[in-house]
Amino acid sequence: MNLKKSLQQTLLYLLFAMFTIGSSSLLADSDDDHGGGNEDQGGGGGGSRDRDALTADFVAIPPTKGKGDGQYFELGGGSIDQVLNADVRLALEKLDADGNTLKVLNTHLGITVDNYKEAVITVFIGTDEDGDGTCLTEGPTSICVLVGGGDDLEVNSDGILHAAWAMALREEDDNLLGSGTCYTDFESTEVIPQLDEDGNMTSVVFEITGGEEAMPEIEEDDGTMVGFSWRDPDVPNNECGADTSCEVIPIMMGVWDD
Repeated sequence: MNLKKSLQQTLLYLLFAMFTIGSSSLLADSDDDHGGGNEDQGGGGGGSRDRDALTADFVAIPPTKGKGDGQYFELGGGSIDQVLNADVRLALEKLDADGNTLKVLNTHLGITVDNYKEAVITVFIGTDEDGDGTCLTEGPTSICVLVGGGDDLEVNSDGILHAAWAMALREEDDNLLGSGTCYTDFESTEVIPQLDEDGNMTSVVFEITGGEEAMPEIEEDDGTMVGFSWRDPDVPNNECGADTSCEVIPIMMGVWDD
């Protein structure tokens, strides 16, 4: 079976499942703040955004439980040109009122309270030509690696223990400041789905040629795929970026719009 066709079929199935299963009770609270626009990061609390601000909701790909969001905007005046905020929250456990574990969540991912700090969360951004809600089949035009997870896990009002990764990045006089790292201007990107014996996509390998550290240029209707990989201490600089080959497990998807 053609890999691209198989991937598209898998994504269509995931999109259908996403709208039929639902996971709203296993998400972080909507008012959680994980780095979105603090004044010391150049975001100014969002008060200086112009009408061209773009946002994206990162919706979990079933059976993943979690959510995230991103904001991308230009600031009017001053030396700060662009701001990119993003956060991803992944449910780990359901707790009772006393903090005891009732159920371990997202067991298919293998991320637990013991190893979540070793997970590398990456946001892939690119043109969504086929309208599947991601940039997988077309290849990403930008890659952003989130940082954090913090020293403490968080519990929301539904008793869901979750890990959070955040980015608060700004471009000031062509310099990138803040948390997280983004790469763009690739010469080429090759997308290689990894399939199990039943033809289901288990992960995706990105073969990236060229690229440089820079703020992404995100357009309306661009697609986003959020994935994670493990930080291997024996393989230095193994994160997705310029001139790299990296393998990630897709966990969320979304579209940037005004």
